[in-house]
Amino acid sequence: MAQYTLPFLFINLGGEMIYILDQRLRAQNIAVEKSRKVLNEIVGIMFNPRFMEELFKPQEVYNKAALKSLFHDLAHASIMRLNDTSMSKLYDLMTMVFKWQVFLASHPKELVLITLNHLDGMRSVVTMANINKQLDTAYFMLIKTCGQMSCGELQAIRYSLLNFLQDVRVRVSLLLRQGLQNPDGSFVISPNLTLFYGSEVPGKMRIFSKDGYPVDLINFYSGGCYSVASQPGSTELRGIRNTSLGTNIYSTSRVDAEKKEYYCGNENLRREIDLLVTQLGGDNRKVPEESFPLQLFDLQEEQFHPDWNAAGSSSTVPTALNAENPHKDALNKILSEMQPSIPKDQSHFDLLDLMDELT
Repeated sequence: MAQYTLPFLFINLGGEMIYILDQRLRAQNIAVEKSRKVLNEIVGIMFNPRFMEELFKPQEVYNKAALKSLFHDLAHASIMRLNDTSMSKLYDLMTMVFKWQVFLASHPKELVLITLNHLDGMRSVVTMANINKQLDTAYFMLIKTCGQMSCGELQAIRYSLLNFLQDVRVRVSLLLRQGLQNPDGSFVISPNLTLFYGSEVPGKMRIFSKDGYPVDLINFYSGGCYSVASQPGSTELRGIRNTSLGTNIYSTSRVDAEKKEYYCGNENLRREIDLLVTQLGGDNRKVPEESFPLQLFDLQEEQFHPDWNAAGSSSTVPTALNAENPHKDALNKILSEMQPSIPKDQSHFDLLDLMDELT
C-alpha cells in the first residue's frame, strides 16, 4: 500500500502551499483579481485530469529533489514568481506543517480526513466552476483508491509519509507560539487528546489465557487525559471531517483566537503579580502627576506617498512633522524605510521577499 503514498503526499502538500500563498496575498494587499488568478491557475494545473490519472497509479514516491522541483514549477504556473530562497522557505513550511499533521494523527483513517480537509480548503479559495469540478474528481479518485483500505494499509502509508519527512525539522513560528513545537524543531505531544471515533482510551491491560481467551483486565494510569470523539468524521464530498488537522492554520479566525488566548494569558499573569505585590507590601504603583499623553504624529495631517501603494490601492501615512520642523525630511525618510516596497507592476512579484523585508 506504500505505492499509494504519492497521492496523499501531493494533495496535502499542495493544500498547504495554497494556504500559505493565500495568506501572503492577503497580507500584502495584492489586488483581488490577481490573487484569484494566481490561486485558480495553480490549483487548476495541480488537479489537471491527466495528471491526476497518473498520480493515482501505484508507484514509488518521488525523491525529495524531484518533488520540490514539481512544486517549484507549480508555484510558477501563474503570474507569481519566487526566487530560489523564497521557494525553499515555502517548501520547508509546507512539508513541516504536513509532517506535524501526520505526526498528530491518532488513527490511520484520520489520514484520509486530513487529505479531505485540504481538498475542502482549496475548494474554498477557488472561484472557477471548472476547477471546482477538478477538485471533485480528485475527491472521487481518492475515495475510490483508499475508501476500502484497512487500518493496516493506511498505517503503512502513514509510515511511508513519516519516513519521507523524517529529516525535515524546521521551526514554524505559529507552532512555537502555540506551544505545539519545541525550539529544536521537534513536536510537542499534548497529554490531553481527543482520540479518533471508535478508539479505546489508553489505560487498560488485558491478560489472555494460553487458549487466547481474556481472563483478566488491569487498569493503569496512562499519564494523560484522553477522550473519544463522539461521532466519526465524514468522508462525504462536503461532509464534516470532525478534525482540525489539514485545515488552514493561517486563517484569520485561528490567528485571532491565538492572539486572544495570548493576551488573556498575559492579563491573568499581570493580575497574579499585582495580587502578590499587594500581599507583600501594598500596591505602590502610582502614575506620576507630570505624565502626559505623547502623540508623535499629527493625525489630522496626512501626506500621500505614491511609492507606498500596494496592489493599486491607495494608502496614506501620517506626516512625521509639520513643515516648519527642520527634521521633517530625515524622519519621513525613516518612515519610508519602514514600509514594504510592493512593485507597481504586479505581473511578476515575489510574495516571500515582501515578507522578508519586514524581518
